[in-house]
Amino acid sequence: MAGYICGYALKKILKIAVKVGAIIVGVFFMGLLFMQSRGYVGSINWDRISNDLYASANTTVGNVDTSNVMGWFDQFGIPASSGFVVGFGLSVMRH
Repeated sequence: MAGYICGYALKKILKIAVKVGAIIVGVFFMGLLFMQSRGYVGSINWDRISNDLYASANTTVGNVDTSNVMGWFDQFGIPASSGFVVGFGLSVMRH
């Protein structure tokens, strides 16, 4: 039961975080475009921004170790019994 509740809560929190992050990034880029159209910013090097974001995302994703999932539970002090893991997995996949 604890695994199900943790998985459900984590999924809800991540959904909210992704939506808020998307709004922040969208407002940032809209602000850049507005400043460029009004002449506050001379020109924006979109290729450089794209390359930097792509490199940053690849570095972040490349550093995630998915081979030791049980170690994640141990690192955060979450009991990793089979019931917890099954409940966690079911709640993440179900909702």
